[in-house]
Amino acid sequence: MPRFRTRLINAVFIVIITASVVISIFTGDRLRLLMVELPAITLSAKIIYLIHCRMRVNHCEFWILSSLECRLTEITKIIKKLNKD
Repeated sequence: MPRFRTRLINAVFIVIITASVVISIFTGDRLRLLMVELPAITLSAKIIYLIHCRMRVNHCEFWILSSLECRLTEITKIIKKLNKD
């Protein structure tokens, strides 16, 4: 479920893209280059934000898997010790 901050960023992104398209249509050639660059910059920022969010998820998954591996190693040592005895 997307959080409020994610929804807000998506809404701002959509507004910037829509506004730049509308402005470039009504202003003609004067601001067309700026209105092409603005969505490109916002798209780059959106991609960076998505990469950041994915890195946070990857860090959490790594921490969980690392904890499981550590515990599994401890259990394996205990089982080997019990088999020796």
